[in-house]
Amino acid sequence: MTLADLFKFIGGLVAAVVVAFFSYQINYSPVVERKVKWQEQLKKAEEIYNSSIQIKKDYEKYQKMAEEYEKLRNEVFPKGNTNELFMSMILKNLEGIVTDVRKNTNDKEFKLSNINFGAISNRNIGASEESEGIAVRSTEITMSLNGKYSTIIRFLKELSDSQKIGALIRIKTISFSPSSKEVGKSPVNSVNITLEMIQVIR
Repeated sequence: MTLADLFKFIGGLVAAVVVAFFSYQINYSPVVERKVKWQEQLKKAEEIYNSSIQIKKDYEKYQKMAEEYEKLRNEVFPKGNTNELFMSMILKNLEGIVTDVRKNTNDKEFKLSNINFGAISNRNIGASEESEGIAVRSTEITMSLNGKYSTIIRFLKELSDSQKIGALIRIKTISFSPSSKEVGKSPVNSVNITLEMIQVIR
């Protein structure tokens, strides 16, 4: 190989390298840059998607809470606030409390034998010239119960829970008449209660 041929070979090799370099810059380098941008955009899209999923979950959670609140509000403050709805609500909640107490105490003798409603009245508490006060609806109820002493106390405790009964309770009178005690058994009490149920209207 002559010196001229060697220079031609080296020149051709350099030209090939230069062509390869510029070919990479023209054809492949933009692809690499776009790949980085695509990866960044894909990452942002995933973040947006995950955020939207979380927003959807939060919305469903708060929507359920709102529905439960509305249901509870309608039970405590029925639409229309009629006296019939007030009495119906109290009877329903009393029935639920009696059932729960009987189940939890396993007192088969426990039962609500009689219940009577008095007149339902509406009045304002704490009214003044500057304020209308608190509007309430109330009624006096008399009831007769049978059961062990511990069961009756459990019933009164449950009855004092305004969330369970849907009203405030004020016990006016209560009387116990225990039956004769058999050996090894707790006496069954006959209990008469007079109480006032008070529901806040606004």
